[in-house]
Amino acid sequence: MRSLLAVALVLLALPALALARTFGKHYTVQSTAYTGSGGGGVFCTGQPPHFGEVAVPGPGLYGHLPCGTLIHLDRAVHGRRYFRVMDRIGCCSQLDFYLPSGAGAYGRRRVGYRVVVR
Repeated sequence: MRSLLAVALVLLALPALALARTFGKHYTVQSTAYTGSGGGGVFCTGQPPHFGEVAVPGPGLYGHLPCGTLIHLDRAVHGRRYFRVMDRIGCCSQLDFYLPSGAGAYGRRRVGYRVVVR
């Protein structure tokens, strides 16, 4: 009876385990933000920017996060904690968030994040 109960509990927990996310090493970096109010502009993927996407430096600058990488912020930026890497930037910032508005008020901030491994 106990083994049957244990199996039932494991089976009930499987969906939650499938949704669980694993996080990698923690980083604290400088960040900036921009908005698309200037019109035009596309990411290196060829798509226009959307809220929830972030640009990072290319290879050799402060490490490298491939396009499509999901990151989880310690503190929310405009109410959001998950952002997907979708573009590249030059120097002077390690994360550049696309925001629908208010990028000028964002300024420069230190933010902590982890890469979502799963």
